[in-house]
Amino acid sequence: MNLLQRLKPEVLQAMEAEEHLYPHLIPSLKKSLEEELISPLYLTVSVASSICQYNNTNLDIVNLLDCFNK
Repeated sequence: MNLLQRLKPEVLQAMEAEEHLYPHLIPSLKKSLEEELISPLYLTVSVASSICQYNNTNLDIVNLLDCFNK
């Protein structure tokens, strides 16, 4: 299962709600999540930071892991 599939629904909904505002960023984030199969800890800082912002949290390990279903 890739990280896009494990992303919590509320985080994905927040991203998709802004897809029209960021037509290149959101698809790029989704692609990065689709490609990563192992752990959110392997995401780039830029992607991880964006994901945390859509979860309304700051980037740190606990907040990043909290964006995904186990």
